[in-house]
Amino acid sequence: MQIDERGMERFVVSDPGGDVIERLGDIPFFEVFAASEARQKVLASGAWLRCPAGERVVREGEAGHDFFVVVEGRVRIAKGGRPLDELTRGAVFGEMGALMHEPRTADVETVEPSLLFRMHVTALSGLDLSVVFPLMVHFYRIAARRLARADSRLAMV
Repeated sequence: MQIDERGMERFVVSDPGGDVIERLGDIPFFEVFAASEARQKVLASGAWLRCPAGERVVREGEAGHDFFVVVEGRVRIAKGGRPLDELTRGAVFGEMGALMHEPRTADVETVEPSLLFRMHVTALSGLDLSVVFPLMVHFYRIAARRLARADSRLAMV
């Protein structure tokens, strides 16, 4: 897996520790891979990042090639310095920029020590369609939920 130039490699860990792998089943991103073999392929295609609090993981305006899953901890999404949301265990971020090869639309910073699973978008091309298809459906659902939430916020304005 290619590490970006911002130096995130210092947070890569080969083993997330504890029983993290056994507890991935309750995270929707990993839940879509019913077969443990498919899950193992996905895990082998990504990297674990153990980040301290206050670490900027994604920078607004940068090229987006990776997406992330929050496995432990909490991250804050901000645009132009204005906090928009906080994400916890199970949340996915960075997928739209990575899939669309577009610049990041917001900053993402860890609020507390966090364990993230990072996957480079090119790793998807090395996976079987039986693995990629459920992942794309999962991303579609994430986008649909975000759009519905944005619509309801606009309706209140």
